[in-house]
Amino acid sequence: MSGEVKVADFNTRFYEILQKNIELLSIDESVLKSDLETVGLNSISFVKLIVALENEFDVEFENEILIIDHFATLEQFKDSVQKLVEGQDH
Repeated sequence: MSGEVKVADFNTRFYEILQKNIELLSIDESVLKSDLETVGLNSISFVKLIVALENEFDVEFENEILIIDHFATLEQFKDSVQKLVEGQDH
């Protein structure tokens, strides 16, 4: 499977989990540039999102990813999750 297909598959699955756990009508560039609080994440919903992502991608997040304040934007959070998931493929 090519890297582009894997990235597209990751993005699709990530966005589906986001939409199930955050009440967003759609996910676009402006949403990804938003901070986590703006898109409706608080500490409780962030933990629920983490659990959903762990279940979806069969990964376990390191402690540093479990702290909502470490992510300025949803895109930064997505990139961190993607790196972890890609690391599991090797």
